[in-house]
Amino acid sequence: MLFDRSVPQHFQAAVLDRRIVVTHSRQRGTNTTYHVVVGPWGRRGGTEDLDEGKGFYDGAEHGRKVCVVTGTGALGLDWYRIRYC
Repeated sequence: MLFDRSVPQHFQAAVLDRRIVVTHSRQRGTNTTYHVVVGPWGRRGGTEDLDEGKGFYDGAEHGRKVCVVTGTGALGLDWYRIRYC
C-alpha cells in the first residue's frame, strides 16, 4: 500500500464455503453482501469470513486456492489483498 514500509508476505489458503447475506432496512432498503470463507493463512489460526465482491464470490468454488498478500500499514493496521492463484 502507499505508505506501507513493511515487507509484504505471501500465503495460500483454500475456499471452504461461501454464502450470500441479504439484509433489509427501511432507511437503506435491501443490501446484499457476498461472503467467502477461506482456511487459515499466516499467523491467523482459524478460518476467515471475507466480505468480497460478487465477482470474487462467483469464482469461489470449494477447495479452490487463493493467494493472500498481507502487510502492516503506516498506522500499524494489518491489511490484505486476496485473489485466485
